[in-house]
Amino acid sequence: MESFITAIEWITEYLGEWGLPIALVALVTFVAQIIYYARRYGRIATYRRRRRSVQGTEPPAVSVIIPFFDPDFSYFERVIPKLKQQTHPRFEVIFVVNTPDEEFNAQLSTICDNDYRLSVTKMVYNPRIGIGNKLALNIGIKAAHYDNVILSTQSAEPASPRWLELMARGFESAEVVIGYCGIVPGKGLANKLIRCDNLYASARWLSSAMRHNPYRGSIHNLGIRKSLYFSTGGFNHLSLNMGEDDLYVMTIASAENTTVVAGPSSVVRRKAWGGIGWWQQERKRLRQTFKHYAPALRIGIAIEYWLRTIFFAAIIFLLITAPLYGKLFAAVLLLIRANCLMFQTHRLGRRLGERGLMWIYLIYDLLSPIYETQLALLSLSVRKKKRWK
Repeated sequence: MESFITAIEWITEYLGEWGLPIALVALVTFVAQIIYYARRYGRIATYRRRRRSVQGTEPPAVSVIIPFFDPDFSYFERVIPKLKQQTHPRFEVIFVVNTPDEEFNAQLSTICDNDYRLSVTKMVYNPRIGIGNKLALNIGIKAAHYDNVILSTQSAEPASPRWLELMARGFESAEVVIGYCGIVPGKGLANKLIRCDNLYASARWLSSAMRHNPYRGSIHNLGIRKSLYFSTGGFNHLSLNMGEDDLYVMTIASAENTTVVAGPSSVVRRKAWGGIGWWQQERKRLRQTFKHYAPALRIGIAIEYWLRTIFFAAIIFLLITAPLYGKLFAAVLLLIRANCLMFQTHRLGRRLGERGLMWIYLIYDLLSPIYETQLALLSLSVRKKKRWK
């Protein structure tokens, strides 16, 4: 007993009066984060689909649905050549167009007339009637000739000529195919921070699907069977202008019928329409479906941010108030954690085609708890409530 008391006195002497409990908090949250990163994100780097493709067999035919709500003339040179270069032997791309720009519509129709794999389905444009993405996707799915359908958007572009081929392989063993969508790399710190946020936000649901608990995908790169879509009634929550890649996925995806296709050649990248302000509005908009998630799922998503926030608070306390050994203890934990995070970011980036984010992630790691808290407060300030039916 005396030796225990002596040890406590020795630790208190070197860490300070409050140093011991705070150091324990820092150590516990440090260990919890290392385990969390290793189990949740480490799986992505080593993931293999349960049923691998037989070499030499042709991938299943697929239909790609891309709604258009705004005329984007750069799309003709930026994306369409990449769609035409796909190595998949049997695919079609259906553009569901609802824009008032007749010149854009005419150019798109001309391009499609010259390639049998591309087609246009036009919707009657009426500025007084808002047409949502789910209605446009529903029309496109009905027009699809193949049972395997990949949903995408006008802001997304393939990262590789093998994108469709690899995504189509997922339909060999599943009815729901979840793929990754990154952000087009650009100049500046803001672009890299946005890419970091997108990478780790996506890694959460990719990892969850790999652990046979799918709850969302990316509307820019999501595959579903047409037969499954109609057998489940399609998008039956049309009063909500979002949710097709999470709330709807929750209703149709299971451990048995879902697979993940993850690789640098199977991803798409979406165009960034702005900087941090644009991304904040995008995240705020997407958070409107978060309140419909099950409580356990919401807690599971939030726990990593809370662990990180508590860890940083404990480390800052030790660095400011603790004696020398307490400061050294905090510095060692920070250094070990930083190296683990950079290693994990490198592995994630290599698997999902995200390069040059390893060092930038350290900045994102420090800022994201503040950012997520601000985002949560902004989401609470939204007065207009929408109900999911």
